[in-house]
Amino acid sequence: MAGIQHLYDVYEKDPKFVEKLIDGELEVEEKLNGSRFGFEVQEGNEMKFYKRNDSSPITKIDRTLARYYEKAISHFESFSDDKLTNIPTGWRFGFEYFPNLMPVKIAYDRMPLNHLVLTDITERDTQGKVQDIISDKKTLDEWAENLEVEGPPLIFKGQLSPEQKSKILEYLHTKQENLLAKFKTTNFAHFFLSILNPEVGKSFLQNSLDKDIEALVFKFDGKNPLKVMNPSFK
Repeated sequence: MAGIQHLYDVYEKDPKFVEKLIDGELEVEEKLNGSRFGFEVQEGNEMKFYKRNDSSPITKIDRTLARYYEKAISHFESFSDDKLTNIPTGWRFGFEYFPNLMPVKIAYDRMPLNHLVLTDITERDTQGKVQDIISDKKTLDEWAENLEVEGPPLIFKGQLSPEQKSKILEYLHTKQENLLAKFKTTNFAHFFLSILNPEVGKSFLQNSLDKDIEALVFKFDGKNPLKVMNPSFK
């Protein structure tokens, strides 16, 4: 899910467009601060693995020199041929990968199942060109179960109340320098999760709302993701 646009930037360019978007059905997920990892099954049940730059797969030499991705790779290499046959060829599964509890900048309290959280699926042609992106929660949850990993961390699904919409628009309308000042004293996770899901009590891999999160991802009609970045990270 790397490289998606910022909701804040889109709002600056066209506030009315964003206001119309958030009037409809939407899903909001927590963006985890893990490492990007990809997995794909090709003809003959051949497995390919990818890191953040997914233009070429991880090679045996890569694996010998740096064993960073071995926990994820070993998980898929344990699959039987029957299980691999049920995975469509040309589908590349994208994950947030956690070789440990602090893969990048955030230290988490809990490790996801088999170190992986499924975030997206891309359907590709024989040349590797993306034909479609699957990112709706229902489909991802089904494939997460099949792949024995965790599904994306959904915070909110449905239509925002007038109060929720007002608070989010107020955030988007605030200048960047004021956001930075605000979130030096206000926890980003607590602020947004209390708006979107007041009863949640904790973020996906943390035991409370006291620790921050990287970002939130807003999906409209299960697609067209736009993220709201924690100003402290941006």
